[in-house]
Amino acid sequence: MKGKIKFFSKEKGFGFVVADDGTEHFLGVREVIGANLPNNGDIVEFESRKGKKGPYAAQLNILTSSENTEQRKDDRVVCPSCNKKMYPKLIHDRGAFGDPKPRKSLCPFCGATVKDFSGCFIATSVYGDFDAPEVLFYRHYRDTVLKTKFLGRVFIKVYYFISPSIVTILERSPHLTRLIKNRLDASVRKASF
Repeated sequence: MKGKIKFFSKEKGFGFVVADDGTEHFLGVREVIGANLPNNGDIVEFESRKGKKGPYAAQLNILTSSENTEQRKDDRVVCPSCNKKMYPKLIHDRGAFGDPKPRKSLCPFCGATVKDFSGCFIATSVYGDFDAPEVLFYRHYRDTVLKTKFLGRVFIKVYYFISPSIVTILERSPHLTRLIKNRLDASVRKASF
């Protein structure tokens, strides 16, 4: 089946392909054949498969690039540990409902962590931004207070096990999301004084 790349995030390793028949397919970086990753607008060929959440593209080949290959920039990242250029390997966690969530990316050469995606799931969902100031506050609290104590580390493990399920519920309930946002805002204000 042929189609066109609608969106592809090289940093997160996923995107979407619109097939010639108009159906939208999820695309994971593992399904891309070859060394080059697709760009938005690339013409591709792929196998359409059914997944739990809808169709996804498998065995994807890039037929025509939307960018001139001579002018294509090198979009590999430099490993902070070994300084080699590479495409990071994504490590995913599965939530209670089986939804894959990126946890971190690793250098395929030395295994060092390139980027850590383990933010505060609930706060990220409530504020809608991984880098919102409130999310950064809770992430800082996790790293400087909770991780230093045994019970804090236990809480973190339990939290990361159940929070993907809670986020799924929050996505379906704007009223509950506003309620939790108000509580989180109050906690941030209290800690600031």
